[in-house]
Amino acid sequence: DYFDFIAKENNLIIAIGDISGKGMAAAIHMVQVQALLRHILDSYSSPKEVLSQLNENLIGLFRPGTFFTINLASINPDGSVQLCRAGHPPVIYFSCREDKCINLTPKGIGIGLSKNGLFNNCLEEITITPEQGDILIFFTDGITEAMNNYLTEYGEDRLKYVIKNNATKSAQGIKSSIIDSIKRYTTDAPVYDDITLIVLKKKS
Repeated sequence: DYFDFIAKENNLIIAIGDISGKGMAAAIHMVQVQALLRHILDSYSSPKEVLSQLNENLIGLFRPGTFFTINLASINPDGSVQLCRAGHPPVIYFSCREDKCINLTPKGIGIGLSKNGLFNNCLEEITITPEQGDILIFFTDGITEAMNNYLTEYGEDRLKYVIKNNATKSAQGIKSSIIDSIKRYTTDAPVYDDITLIVLKKKS
């Protein structure tokens, strides 16, 4: 798994991603991803532009069959959030006003699966403006696919239940509640994948 926080002059970039495969080859590709992403951010600002450039650079470096999924967000000075997704699980948005969780799933396929023509045509960028108390949850599939001893996945519904029932807590408190919930669910079952989680909460 990969996550990064990159402070620019006027905004904060948040990235969370996952690469196919395991072992040394996957680790090397992840280093390439991080280096290229930070380099591209020197010249491009919108998440959509950044992911387009990232795909163009990585498709020639990845071995056949290797791909990378990512959610990339830009938090702007006016409080708005630009979000672009390349094949990654959705960002979960808890609306305090509506008291419910909403999946943010802009269109997009994994990086490295196609050259830029098809990749760019599939890529969508959305902008939201969270209100006071709203929550954004970025995660990798190690969260929802964590299994108990009966090989049953934790799942997205359980994740949303924990978010909703702990929404009055701080971002750190919400994160701790999610991790504790997963630990109680999996007990002593083997861990099959990394668990990576980012929680943001809008202050007043």
